[in-house]
Amino acid sequence: MSNCNTGSIDKATWLAITAPEVIANYTDYPAVGTLTISSPASIFDHSFDDRGLGDKRLHTQHFLGSSLFTHISKSEAKGDWQVRARHVREVNGEERQWDSSAYVEFTYSLIDGDWKISGLRPHTVVATGRPEDVIGLFS
Repeated sequence: MSNCNTGSIDKATWLAITAPEVIANYTDYPAVGTLTISSPASIFDHSFDDRGLGDKRLHTQHFLGSSLFTHISKSEAKGDWQVRARHVREVNGEERQWDSSAYVEFTYSLIDGDWKISGLRPHTVVATGRPEDVIGLFS
């Protein structure tokens, strides 16, 4: 497992593959439960701050499985990705885990001739552990 502490390369890559505005729809994902429409930089910074995936004590593994792509129009496509995400964190000397099997629906928009991520919406299929035991602000 790797530490999820991200650097400038990760952010630069995210900014290169995303549209100017991204819809992060986590309303069907109990761990988050929000809908955010924002710039890619804002979504990245929020996701990887100390209260989220940026905590140096949090270790994650994300595996991508099967994918299925559907053309919606000349300028929009959907991609459903099978995802396995494991999160481990030591809290007060005890290891806590949250393991999620899900699929993530990505929306891609054609912008200046390039396909860019313009939306993401994860759907949990099965999970073990509790996200609130792993992700959040801990002392």
